[in-house]
Amino acid sequence: MPNTNQPDAQPISFNIFGACVSRDLFPKDTPYEIRQYVSFSSPMSVYKIKGDRTLTEEDLEGARVGSRFSRRCMMLDHNKTGLDYLFQRPSDWLILDFADLRLPLLKYGNNNYLTRTNLFLKNKAHFEKLFGEYETVPRVTPEEAVECVEWFGRQILKVYPPERIILNRYGMVEQYLSDDGTLVNYSYLPRIRRINAMLKKANDHFEEMCGHRCFTIRMPKGIVSYEKHRWGNYPMHYISSYYDYAYAALNHILTTGTPVPEMLRELYSQKAKLQIETACRQRAEAENEQLSAEIQRLTEENAALSRFGDTLREYDLRREEVRQAAKAFCEEHGLHRAALWGSYPLTPHLIGLLQSVGVTVDYVITDRKREYPVQTVPVKTMPLPQTDAIIICDAETYERRAAKLQTKTSLPLYSISSFLPV
Repeated sequence: MPNTNQPDAQPISFNIFGACVSRDLFPKDTPYEIRQYVSFSSPMSVYKIKGDRTLTEEDLEGARVGSRFSRRCMMLDHNKTGLDYLFQRPSDWLILDFADLRLPLLKYGNNNYLTRTNLFLKNKAHFEKLFGEYETVPRVTPEEAVECVEWFGRQILKVYPPERIILNRYGMVEQYLSDDGTLVNYSYLPRIRRINAMLKKANDHFEEMCGHRCFTIRMPKGIVSYEKHRWGNYPMHYISSYYDYAYAALNHILTTGTPVPEMLRELYSQKAKLQIETACRQRAEAENEQLSAEIQRLTEENAALSRFGDTLREYDLRREEVRQAAKAFCEEHGLHRAALWGSYPLTPHLIGLLQSVGVTVDYVITDRKREYPVQTVPVKTMPLPQTDAIIICDAETYERRAAKLQTKTSLPLYSISSFLPV
């Protein structure tokens, strides 16, 4: 990379005409200067002769959604002053892409054309009122794209020699990487392929106009878009490997003055593949962890059910003995009322047992939706309703459950193992 830290060194400067991809390849800490940037403007719109109306800042005041940059670009596009703005401040290099040729045009009034962008779509009612009746012009065909680029390219080459132009060739991808690591196909693949075929014609024609002397950045293989891209999920909002590659390719051009080597493109094709595989593997690992946790939970529940079954059988065999043990325990601790913690197969039997020895069960503490002959109280309830004591229905985890309950209540806590053969 050129040394721009010397006291007298001026940063290398760029003007950009194209979509957000060409701007986003520059990281925040880039030493380069971006002077003029024109976006949200189809070259086909630039190609059209200005109509009878001039769009003003006052016209855009009623648009509630949209950045100042997008509003400025709409004015440049509508008023056919985008190239004048682009050339207003000379730069060392021009980065050019034709990606916005994919966008439809709107036509209204006396031959007023503009590019249909999100600024229009998100403020549709305002612009419909502003423009009156309008029509959407059919999408650009490959033949129309070549005709447009022929004129557009001549305007560019009047100001920048081919050796100072970097043509950023990219297209719409067919898949995106979801946030959970899944590769998903876009639902409109035929349209994506038609647009990419049109963009190829446009890019090929401009390279021919330059005598193949302009520099070119071509997409690595295997690039996909990213569902959580900062600009949203879209076939031109790529995974990070693309932007890393494009910036590396740019630096190669600046430092060597030679075309981007295929080896660099192949390297980042492999990096993109690794990025996708890593995301997919992480998703699989997360799913495996969830599955393992679910298996562990079910195993523990099955073991608990088995233990509760053993307890119930013991209870049935020794019902009177157990009832006398429960009665003695409750009398010893002065229990006339109690609450139960936990919704288990044993819980309804324990309600009946306590009631049979003269103890009222006030409520069951549980988040599970179960029908009981007493009130249920959510686990996070604070403070817990008044009662004589809380009996924890899970003897194996009594210590852990009791420690947690002690942080939210001063009620006495007991385990069912105190009087049941668990």
